[in-house]
Amino acid sequence: MTISSRFPLPGQVRAVATSDPSGPLTVTGYGANPLVTVITRVDLSGKVAWQRTYPGTGRPQSRLSTEGTL
Repeated sequence: MTISSRFPLPGQVRAVATSDPSGPLTVTGYGANPLVTVITRVDLSGKVAWQRTYPGTGRPQSRLSTEGTL
């Protein structure tokens, strides 16, 4: 299965990660407020599995578990 070439995400993407080549993708970014971090889990078809928001920018550095806990 290949990933859809485009799918909408809120705001600006900061990072993309996966724990396995078969997906899913975890995308870190921000939405309308750049001081709020948005974490989105996306499968390879581009369907959003879940999305969470956290206050702050994740700086200096936050770690995200595979379950989506920041």
